[in-house]
Amino acid sequence: MIMRQSEYIAAIDLGTSKILAMAGRKNEEGGLSIIAAEREDSGNSIRRACIYNVAEAAKKINKLAEKLNQKLNPQIDKIYIGIGGQSIRTQAHSIIKEIPNTTVSAELIESLLKECKNFKPEFAEILDVVSPEFFLDGRSEMNPIGIQCSKIEARYQLIVGKPSLQRNIQACINEKTKIKIAGLIISPIATASAVLSETEKELGCALVEFGAGVSYLSIYKKGLLKYLITIPLGGDVLTKDLCDLNVLEKEAEDLKINYGSAISIAEGDTKIEALLKSKKIDLLTFNNIIESRIEEIIANILEHINIAGYNTGLNAGIIITGGGAALRKLPELIASKSGYETRLHATKKALLNQETEWDQACGNTQIFGLLSLGNINCAAPAPISTKIFGDEEMGKKDPMPNNDKGKKKKEKNSIFRGFSKKIDDISNNLFNNEE
Repeated sequence: MIMRQSEYIAAIDLGTSKILAMAGRKNEEGGLSIIAAEREDSGNSIRRACIYNVAEAAKKINKLAEKLNQKLNPQIDKIYIGIGGQSIRTQAHSIIKEIPNTTVSAELIESLLKECKNFKPEFAEILDVVSPEFFLDGRSEMNPIGIQCSKIEARYQLIVGKPSLQRNIQACINEKTKIKIAGLIISPIATASAVLSETEKELGCALVEFGAGVSYLSIYKKGLLKYLITIPLGGDVLTKDLCDLNVLEKEAEDLKINYGSAISIAEGDTKIEALLKSKKIDLLTFNNIIESRIEEIIANILEHINIAGYNTGLNAGIIITGGGAALRKLPELIASKSGYETRLHATKKALLNQETEWDQACGNTQIFGLLSLGNINCAAPAPISTKIFGDEEMGKKDPMPNNDKGKKKKEKNSIFRGFSKKIDDISNNLFNNEE
């Protein structure tokens, strides 16, 4: 997708702690150049990565759009939205058809996908259908078109969520802002596109995105998404636990960022200073609280890796990202509990054309993924010019003084009178000659 100077892609990441809005332009290789970015604290508008207060969320999105538009020309017409929340998960679904001695066609594959999309999961709706796998007479075939068989089985991963997810986004954007929705993109899919390499997906890996309200676990193998689940715990629960030390939530968050560690190690009689200067907090006690809660989150993640059947086989290990992944010694703790090599990833360097103040933070990976997956120009179309004649013909105001205007008008009249006289003379001569 080659974008002109007047084109760009815009996206919004609806996070529990912050809402990010960004616009970027793609080159012919798909590399992004970020041209505008803004953020707003989510406040009470977003809870666990989905819209909670529609009116409040709309105000914040409108404010972000206004800030972006001050930096963009042309302004935003439409925008991509990341869709997430604690109900997001995959559900395996298979369709089997008997087709005696039939050659598989593109139309047959399309009909299987259509049938899959028409499936109605209980208490949820399908948000996307991904990772198709085909088996012809029991044999796995990556490209089944053109192969003859008697039975075909299509296996899909349905990404499902509660119906209110899409409904709240549409109510917020379509009804309360002047922006149109360019598309809805599954948030953890966007993060994977910004963080994981094709090699990691092929070898097999688990991607864990530690957010403020929720954590996403995505498992990839042979290049396909095999499992996705939302863990309803994130960095906010650590912060709330730390409030038990009689500190305010904002201060607990700052102390967690500055001193927090996933592994609590005694380092002498170390104390950290709270906002109230007279109050000192024991660092070991502080990090014991963090370690207890983060171990609970890791236990949930490892249980789901086990449920998915990948206690072994993830040859590229575990990759962590998201704002909560910046916690000190978190990769070491996960590695010791899982037995898998674990590493922290920010946005892939290949995805961005230039370094920005936004790309090194693990908490911003999702917004880059949304931009990379977007393929529709989000800039408002240029206004159609109704100007047909030049300024003089359209009655451009003449800067000459009134007396000069009168003179000019007089001169024009004399010119037309002279021209009229010449016509009369020519006509008279013509008639005289005929006579």
